[in-house]
Amino acid sequence: MFISVFALLSLAYLIPSIFIECDDKIFASLAIILNALNTLFHKCGAVAMAAYMRINSCLSSAYTATNPVTNSSPDIATRYRKA
Repeated sequence: MFISVFALLSLAYLIPSIFIECDDKIFASLAIILNALNTLFHKCGAVAMAAYMRINSCLSSAYTATNPVTNSSPDIATRYRKA
């Protein structure tokens, strides 16, 4: 939840900054910092989700059927690969 809220708030700053021409280096450096933090948070979120799912194999039907993240889908193998 934190990652999505942070990404939306940073986009609220980054999208208007495309259209505003400013020579101030603070605004440019803030955009770079926000992009770097977004990248870092998304990578950490992906690793945390993989660790939570305890990924073994996408082909093991016994494993994917008992996984709490993917077991609500009718097509478990596709859902598992997308998650």
